[in-house]
Amino acid sequence: MTTQHTEDSFAKGTITINSEAGPIEIPYREHASRNGKLLAHLDNAPPLNSDQLEELRRELAHHEQRIAKGRAWYASMAAQEQMFQQMLEARQRRKDTTE
Repeated sequence: MTTQHTEDSFAKGTITINSEAGPIEIPYREHASRNGKLLAHLDNAPPLNSDQLEELRRELAHHEQRIAKGRAWYASMAAQEQMFQQMLEARQRRKDTTE
C-alpha cells in the first residue's frame, strides 16, 4: 500500500541565521521521498560564511531529529492502537462464541 502525500504533509519551516546585517530567514522543507531529510532553499539568501553555514547545518540536523522523534512516537501510538483493536476484536469473538 502506498500513501499519497500532499504538499501539506511534508515538514517545512524557516530557520533564522544571525548575521551582521540582520537575521537571515532560510526556508526549508522535507525531501520529496519523506525520508526525514530537510532541504534548505537558499535561492533568495545572501552569501553565507562558514559560521553561518555551520549554524544552518546544526539547525537542520536539530529539526531532522525532532521529525524522527515525532514520527517514532506516532508509529508507537499507531502500533498500540492496533494492538488494542486486536484485543477488542478477540474479546468480542470470545463473547460471540460463548453466547
